[in-house]
Amino acid sequence: MTSHPRAVAMCLSLSVLFACGSDDAMFSAGLTTHDAPGDGEATGDGDGDGDGDGDGDGDDDGDGDPGDGDGDGDGDGDGDGDPGDGDPEIPCATDTDCEGSPKGGLCDTDTGVCITCLPGTVEPCYTGAEGTENVSHCVGGQQTCAADGSKFGDCEGESTPVTEICANNIDDDCNGVTDDNLDNDNDGWGACEGDCCDIVSGDCSSPELVNPGAYEFQGNMVDDDCDGVVDEAPIACDDGLNENSVNPDHFAMAMELCQFTSLNPAPIDRVWGVIEAEVKLPNGAPLTHWEQVGIPTNYGPNQPKANNAMVVLSSGWASDTAASAEWGKAWNVVQTAPPAWTMHHGGFLPKNPGCGQNGNTIRDPSMLELTIRAPTNALSFTVDIDFFNAEYPEWVCGNYQDMFVALIGSASPNNPADSNIAIYDNGMGGQFPLGVNLARDSGLFRQCAPGSTFGCQGSGGNQPAPACASVVQLLGTPYGANDPGCGGGHTYSGGATGWLTMSGNVVPGEVFTLELFVFDAGEGGSGLADALVIIDNWRWQLEPSAPGVEPQ
Repeated sequence: MTSHPRAVAMCLSLSVLFACGSDDAMFSAGLTTHDAPGDGEATGDGDGDGDGDGDGDGDDDGDGDPGDGDGDGDGDGDGDGDPGDGDPEIPCATDTDCEGSPKGGLCDTDTGVCITCLPGTVEPCYTGAEGTENVSHCVGGQQTCAADGSKFGDCEGESTPVTEICANNIDDDCNGVTDDNLDNDNDGWGACEGDCCDIVSGDCSSPELVNPGAYEFQGNMVDDDCDGVVDEAPIACDDGLNENSVNPDHFAMAMELCQFTSLNPAPIDRVWGVIEAEVKLPNGAPLTHWEQVGIPTNYGPNQPKANNAMVVLSSGWASDTAASAEWGKAWNVVQTAPPAWTMHHGGFLPKNPGCGQNGNTIRDPSMLELTIRAPTNALSFTVDIDFFNAEYPEWVCGNYQDMFVALIGSASPNNPADSNIAIYDNGMGGQFPLGVNLARDSGLFRQCAPGSTFGCQGSGGNQPAPACASVVQLLGTPYGANDPGCGGGHTYSGGATGWLTMSGNVVPGEVFTLELFVFDAGEGGSGLADALVIIDNWRWQLEPSAPGVEPQ
């Protein structure tokens, strides 16, 4: 039996193990060939390439084009048999071949490609609402097929419906009625009531959000509030306000609430804005000590977050020229915390995780209450706050939990059950009211001496305060006055959170209330160690927000 050349080569490479010269020698070495007679390779397919597919190209796909593995024989790897295009579609010969093709139902017989339309074809078109073509000014146009047949171009020359323009004697919306006052988008305004977008048209894709009751959202190229100006910046209205003003409207203006309205205006005047601002006590009584509040242009080194002024509410002195906040001012005003709030906490002030309950008595409070109509396109708002307290560092988790509270009266289901949005959720089940006890575990009380300790008279001994980052905001204020306290490295009269962003949710167009107040706490306290909050930079938001505060 004559040896096959491939067998000879194999035998030569394995000469140290085998005695070669015939297929019988390979069998004697324990290597079985399973070869069909005549091709001399071990697959038995008769093609001589050893891959078992019978095509001789060596890639095991049976198509004869080595290397792509698609089995179609054209060498491009797409399996369609037409080399070079990479398109698995079989070339068309008639329109029937294009049925169901994503490229279109027509066959371009010159190229064998399915297309949407014949290049250069012109057809009539109309993109307005059904039933409006050839009514009033609304007429169709023409569209031309692209050079590659892939699509038609824009509808040129058409005129489609637009929002009805009142008293111009034209049927602008092409519904067959001239100068009608329909509220097509059900937003409460018709064209004759100032709605500049009552139907989808032009740049207005959400007409229900565009009307005189909306606020101007910058950057969307839409005249949201229908005042004839697109994307205008919010106006500033706090320049030149008297720091010691007793006009409650000035307090709203100092925090960038610059638009005012009334509770029951005529429909055309039903815009968003402040309906009423009141400076008073949480129980509804008038504030008798206006020294507790102010609208300064700065509080020590702390500048407004927007424009020229900001609101300050305090349980002591609002002025940054007062002496030590640790030995602050007691106004001897004592009342019970709002029951509608404390009822959610067993009748007591809410407590921080890890701290005890603290009664329901509040001392020397001051409050700004706002009644506001929300914009028709707003679902939430944010405002910046900064809370200072002289109970730090001694009384963390002690008997005196001074607080800032923000109770929202809104129909939105996305606010806390107790209505207080001045709350911090650490994302791990911890709910922290905005008070000095934030220093214990929240990481939110950050304006205090780095490396210092707290709680020598509160939580049972000095404990480290790892969140303390700086005292810059304290210096030049009554909370930065020298006070060695009970040691621990913090030699200032108090501490602060630093700037926080507070968010709450509203129902578009509703009238809601917001009660913002600060107080000293403690059943038997003196009211001397003060608390204070700065409030500034109100912003409306188009989307719902997670209610509460977040650090900046």
